[in-house]
Amino acid sequence: MFGLMNTVTRPRRLPTMAADVPALPFRSPHLSVSPRRVLPGWTVQQRAAYYFDAAWQTTQTLRRLLRANLAAEDLGLRPLPELLGQAVESLLQSISPGLHDDSESRACFDRLLQSHLSGLSADELDRLASLLRAQHFDGTVMESIVDDPMLEEFGFANGPPRQRQRTLMFTPDLYLAIDDARDAACARATRFGMTRRITRGQAQHARELLATCAASQSQAGVTLPQFCTVAAQLVRAVGLDAAPATAIASAPLHPASTVAWQRDTLLVDRSAWSVLSVRNDPALYAVLLRDLLELVLARALAGPEAMVQALDDSRRSLLFAELERVLSLPPASTGPGMAAQAAAVLARGKAFGTIQVCPTSGVALGHAWIAPTLSAVPDRSQRGREVGTRFMRSGFRLEPEACRISEWEIRWLGAQESEQLYPAARAWHLRVPADRQKLQQAACDLMQEWQRLALPYRFIGTEP
Repeated sequence: MFGLMNTVTRPRRLPTMAADVPALPFRSPHLSVSPRRVLPGWTVQQRAAYYFDAAWQTTQTLRRLLRANLAAEDLGLRPLPELLGQAVESLLQSISPGLHDDSESRACFDRLLQSHLSGLSADELDRLASLLRAQHFDGTVMESIVDDPMLEEFGFANGPPRQRQRTLMFTPDLYLAIDDARDAACARATRFGMTRRITRGQAQHARELLATCAASQSQAGVTLPQFCTVAAQLVRAVGLDAAPATAIASAPLHPASTVAWQRDTLLVDRSAWSVLSVRNDPALYAVLLRDLLELVLARALAGPEAMVQALDDSRRSLLFAELERVLSLPPASTGPGMAAQAAAVLARGKAFGTIQVCPTSGVALGHAWIAPTLSAVPDRSQRGREVGTRFMRSGFRLEPEACRISEWEIRWLGAQESEQLYPAARAWHLRVPADRQKLQQAACDLMQEWQRLALPYRFIGTEP
């Protein structure tokens, strides 16, 4: 049984939420750096490691728990249904609109909740509701807001500011919201069916192509004509006819992707390609390949004029599902010895170390740490520094926008303080293929390296 969730906020107005800009998962957007404070190693236009979409991250958290429950996996110290309840609790508790008007705040809460549930299929939503009912989950959400006219008008109050409470959701409302999300998922399935989705064979072909191209680039690099050839091969792999005839490095592109397609020309982000040409960075090339796959799949789903940033909600959700289908497939082109090597590693599983994770859900970003050595949080005793903007969708937005990025000094948590803030009982315990003692030593080395470099704690997935 989970208790009431209560959040205290000051009334505020939401930022404008443009309806024509979609939310896309884990890609590499422009990270624009504030000119008044450019950090060492930063350029005026820098690509981040991936695009952050909070609703997609919520989907991944809930889906992982639902699949683990079906497979009877062990993810932590608590039973899987309880971990699922914690994730839903975190989702509900983190959404606090804090608007002046009660009905507007509730409506905003409902829209954001639907957004975070929209990535799950109808079957997954049915299982979610069933597991929550089985543990008598209490989904009541309360919101306390500051409602003091003097504070609003003059910026101060004589004494503690006046507060009031309102209910954003009762438990039956949660199950109605899940039913609404399920109806939306069924409508998408009915609207698109299987006619526009790629086949299992096409998905596997595309996955093999990506793996082959990544391996080739790591050894010999890649040129723009070669990248154009990769695009043409990927187009044919998913069953399309028209392919780009040439590729050029171009700027600026929409921050939703590193690639675009105009007529018969493939456009590649100039800043990303410049870095790739100099450093031959496999991680950056993986980002380009992922964005290229998304672009090709968007055309397969929505036609030759489709633009990733202009897809409606239904096509966007379907695009997410297709991306996951391709990228989750294991490539067969890993060499004959890979299976034997993997079996040898897994045979040492009892000696593996673990990473503990409180996963992302809703607005809450979560936390990951290696107990008892490595656990870091921002030092909130100091004022945060604004360092730029990033195109993303944080947990409190319906659509992605250029969001403010701030950083703080790192505050290193001791074992006892980390356990108080992030109890092991509430965490996922994920085994990693490394000896636990070597993992602890690596955590110590990493902490010392960060301290030596005086690295900051930077939020790139939320707007603190």
